[in-house]
Parts: sequence; C-alpha cells; structure tokens
Amino acid sequence: MDSFERLMVCAILLMAASTTAAAPHSRHHALLYAAKQAHARDERVVMTDPETGRKFMPGETSRARTVYTVVALFCAVVLALLFGLRAKSLARNIKKRNNLTSAILSFLFLFAICFIFATAVVESGQSLASSNLCYSAIIICLVFYTTNKLAIYIFLLERARIVRAPFMRRHRDWLWISGMIIICAGFGTVAIIGFVFPVSELSRLDGRCRIGLPRKVAFPLMCFDIGLNFLLTGLFIWLLRPVLSLHRVNLIPGLLTKTSHREENASSEVSLRYSRPHMHNLNHIIKNLLWKCLVGSTLVMLPTVGNMVTFYVMRGRELGWICLTICTLDVSWGVLIINWLTIGSAQADRALTTLMSQQIVSEPDNERDGPVPATIMQSRLSGLGKPPPPAKLHDEGQLLAFDRVSSVPKQ
Repeated sequence: MDSFERLMVCAILLMAASTTAAAPHSRHHALLYAAKQAHARDERVVMTDPETGRKFMPGETSRARTVYTVVALFCAVVLALLFGLRAKSLARNIKKRNNLTSAILSFLFLFAICFIFATAVVESGQSLASSNLCYSAIIICLVFYTTNKLAIYIFLLERARIVRAPFMRRHRDWLWISGMIIICAGFGTVAIIGFVFPVSELSRLDGRCRIGLPRKVAFPLMCFDIGLNFLLTGLFIWLLRPVLSLHRVNLIPGLLTKTSHREENASSEVSLRYSRPHMHNLNHIIKNLLWKCLVGSTLVMLPTVGNMVTFYVMRGRELGWICLTICTLDVSWGVLIINWLTIGSAQADRALTTLMSQQIVSEPDNERDGPVPATIMQSRLSGLGKPPPPAKLHDEGQLLAFDRVSSVPKQ
C-alpha cells in the first residue's frame, strides 16, 4: 500500500471517529429543539414562583377539572333528555304553526349543549394551561352567554306579546318593536363593551387561569338584566289587566280590585254567556300562567345576578373553572326555566285569545280599537270548547201564539 492510499484510509477513519463522537451531542440538541417546539405550540412551560422558587406546570388542578366535568356532563344529559322529549312537538309547532317561542326554545337547547361542549374542551381537555386558552375561555363564555341571554329576553318579550298576538302582527305592534329596540340596543352595547374589555390572565404565582368582566361591564349588565326582567313581566301583566278585571281574576288580593262600571257590566255579561265551570277553567289557566311568568322571570334572573355580583366583588378575576361552572349552570338553568314556562303554553294561548275576544265583544263599537278578527277568534275558541247554547223559552198555555194572533190587524 503506497503513501497515498494510507493517507486516504487515515482520513476515512478520522471522519468516522468524529461522526461517532458527535452523534450523541446531535441527538441531544435535536431532542431539546423538539421539546422547545412543543412548548412553543401549547405554551405549557415550567413556571417558577418568584416568592418561594417552587417550580410548577400551569393549568387547573385535577380536582377542579373533575368538578367541572361532573357538572357539565349532568347539565348536558338533562338538556339532551328534555330536548329529546319535546323535539317532536317543537318541530311540529315550528313547521305547521310558525311558532316563534318553539323556535327560540329549540335554539336555546342546541346552543346550551354547544356551550357545554366548547367549555369542556378548553377546561377538561386543555386545562386552561396557557394564556391563549385562558383568553379563549372568556371569549367562548361571552359569545354563548350573551347570545343565550338575548334569546331569553326575546322569549320574554314574545311571551308578553301573546295577548296582542291574535289581533296584531309583529311589524305593526309598537310595543314589540320598542321592546326589540331596547333589548338589542341596551344589551348589545353592554355585550360589545364586554368583548372589548375582557379579563383573562394566567397567574405567575400559581399558574391558574382567571377570567371575568370588569366592574364597568358587570354592574351595568346586572342592572340591565334586573330592569329588563321586571319591565317585560310588568308589560305582560299590564296587557292582561283588562282581561283580569273583566273576569275578576286576582293574582294578588287587592291588586286588581278597582274596576270601572263598564268593566263590571261587561263581566256580568260574560258570566251570563259562559257557564260557571267553563269560566272557572279559564280563570284557573290564566292564574297559572301569571304565576309561572312571575316565578319564571325571577328564577331566570337569580343566577345571572349571582354571577355578576361575584365578578364585581372579585374585580373581574375569578378562577376560570369556577366562572365556567357558574356560566354552565346559569345557561342550563335558564333553558330549564324557559322549557317549564312553555309547558301547556298552547292551552294558555287559546285561553287568552278567548278572554280577549270576550272583552272585545263586550265593548261598544265606539270603544274598540279595531275590527274584531272573527276568523282568528273562531279558530282559537274551537280548542277550548263551545259555550253552552242559550236557554229556550217554552210557550206554555199558547200565550205567545195567542198574542201573535191578536196582534194581527183586522182587514
């Protein structure tokens, strides 16, 4: 072997030795690079407590995730069960009757289930372990929560319009148009401010996500929610007052005891037109409807007030899993209350139409607001049964016949 070949062999051996020695070092750098890329993707880096020097991974604890998972699964199962039980009747009302309340209820069911699914992904699945996930949690909560509340407000407005529904279309009803403007303008403004100034931070002390709304958003939202609930409930009772006075239906003793002379005469006329069991049935339906409206509007409002008070006290920095748990319970609770309010609503709708038609018929022609929609009233009255036929006068002794003969003029 000459000198050239020996040099080549030595060079090859040196290259092989250097490659073998550098291989472990290269693999170590590759693993570090892959780990850094993984941490950059989900931002789950090891954090250090500046006071104690303790190292920890950010995110929710296993106990917090377990509590939220149990609550979310329970709410999802209950909502899915109730929606499945009423899906057929709701679909029939939407397709055949174009019932807006049934459409709103179906939307609330589906939207609440989607909200639970989305929050479960960021809380139970991702553990709110990064700043991006923390910000996503508050945005998801705001989107679903505000939309759910907006749908509930529209439902309450539609509930108040049930008295005028048989006689006036929505685009001609100034009360309905004014209510929609108040809901969309007022609640929309507060919701937009909430989207502009959300609170979301990943604490460097314990690595827990804290989300919420600032005080300048939480307090107006709470006041608007309370005021709008009372406004819509009061509007419903105010629209029913002529009917309640006409039929002497007192929800609270002394509330509607002052009636005019015309209303007393109309009430006596209606009592003569309908039998006592029939009137008792109508009054019972209206009383139940009023009580359900009052109780339902109060129950819908309570969780929202509690959540907003928590935001206000904690200055908008509530633990993420607690905020999502309360929002999940609030949204599910609102859907359950609306579902309860709509049970038996068709019968109550027919009863209200019957009572309103009696009021309009009892009024003089110069005191009516417009023509009586006989076709609509006839179709609605058929569902509650027809009133008893008028009494017949028996001509015993042929007195009336003799009177008719005697009254004929002689030729």
